[in-house]
Amino acid sequence: MKSKIFISLLLVTVLFLCNLGTAQASFYRNNSSDTAFIYGRGWDEQGHEVMGWGYNHSMLANYGYNEDQKNPVLVQISDISTNEATINFNISYISQSQLEYGMGNLSAHSTNTNWQTGKQKIVLKELQCATLYQTRVVTRDVANNKYYSDTKLVQTLSCQTDFGDHQSFDVTNNNGILELTPDLSGQTKLYLLNGHRYTLTLSKNSVNTQAIVRVAEQTTLVEPAISQGLFSVYEHPIKIELNNLLDQQSIVFFNQPVSLAVEYDQGAVKNFAEDQMQIAYFDDQQNKWIALPTTTDTNQNTSYTFIYKTGSYKLFGTLPNWLNSNIKSDVVYREQTGQRIYYVKDGIKNYIDNYAILNSWGWQISHIVVTRDLSHLLLGMDLKYRDGSLIKIGTNYYYIEKGTKRMLNSETVIADLGWNKDWAYIAGKNELDNYPDGRAIFDAEERPDYSLIKYTNSPKVYLLESKKKRWITDENAFRKNRFSWAKIVTVSITEIYPDGEPLK
Repeated sequence: MKSKIFISLLLVTVLFLCNLGTAQASFYRNNSSDTAFIYGRGWDEQGHEVMGWGYNHSMLANYGYNEDQKNPVLVQISDISTNEATINFNISYISQSQLEYGMGNLSAHSTNTNWQTGKQKIVLKELQCATLYQTRVVTRDVANNKYYSDTKLVQTLSCQTDFGDHQSFDVTNNNGILELTPDLSGQTKLYLLNGHRYTLTLSKNSVNTQAIVRVAEQTTLVEPAISQGLFSVYEHPIKIELNNLLDQQSIVFFNQPVSLAVEYDQGAVKNFAEDQMQIAYFDDQQNKWIALPTTTDTNQNTSYTFIYKTGSYKLFGTLPNWLNSNIKSDVVYREQTGQRIYYVKDGIKNYIDNYAILNSWGWQISHIVVTRDLSHLLLGMDLKYRDGSLIKIGTNYYYIEKGTKRMLNSETVIADLGWNKDWAYIAGKNELDNYPDGRAIFDAEERPDYSLIKYTNSPKVYLLESKKKRWITDENAFRKNRFSWAKIVTVSITEIYPDGEPLK
């Protein structure tokens, strides 16, 4: 009896193993609550009943399968280097994924991923430098159906790019050319005749795509009017260009402020007020030079500023005693002979186009001082909405952060952040056209910089800046920075930020 049972069991095992050896994963099982990938009864692609390994058909629905979301979505290509690139994509259903890629075709393939769904990434390795590749994502669902993403292009970085882990920046060189992605920082220096040089420094996320930055000497442009009080230190300006690497389209704005430093020869500035040197950019529309807020280290013979856009830049000097001592810094003035309003800071007057911008900085009409002594002041950039301002155009809301405009997905997001939509300044249809686009705000998971917060059961108020919380030490510091008490948001103690430098 025992031998018969043994033989029967042996035959069942052999049959099972035979079926296991011949079965394919191209079918799935119905009428089961089990979602595991196991051996069982199911149907193949022709509808024939078979035994083999597969998934329960309902698993497709369990993982959000939708006819309109079958194709994988290639979201972003990141971490591009000379020989690697990371492909990020989304899948709305359980699947195995693979990358097809190649130069001019899609002949190469990555290895398959495990069965998974949602956000995924695959790293392509051993690529050739300075090479343009095509790539797309291919997925296979549990029924062995294949779906394809759109084809995208990725170009690896230049073979000559100077990389170094010991450096402060990912890429450095002295030729005035940087090839960067959003994931890389870089610094390039351009040496010119007569003992001066320009240094352009870009932190990570300064560009929002794979791009080439070029700094080159330019032919002479129009000189400023004497009334502007700007006098050229050197004859030739520089021109900064930014181009998308794949389509060579020009990009006007950087994604965030970029540092520009000009090192000068001491003899070239002997006739100027060295502590009042100015870096300016050329406004093509106004056909004039516009002074930028500039800091000069006289010990290092270097002037510094931050720039937001490409174009022509130049170092200028000002004459000693050119500025009127009656004009104070950090004050709003109105010309006695006209209606134009300016904010004056460090000898530069910045035009304020409307009262909404004035109010965003914490000023009221009563703060405006009338004067007739603005004619000798340097003309700077038009003042923009203050960082941390909420702007409404039509039915759309935007948040100003580091000079960029970030669109808010809905009024619900505004409420979730603890803000009040009544804080918004009403702007004209095209008023924010000169603000670079920042990342849209889709939810309240990441609180933007320049928010004012306090914690429950604590009187301390903080300004968020660079993802750190800066304690505003007292009421005087709060008023000096012209913050609004009404815009302080109380947050949970679970919302944690590292400490930054206190604001005094």
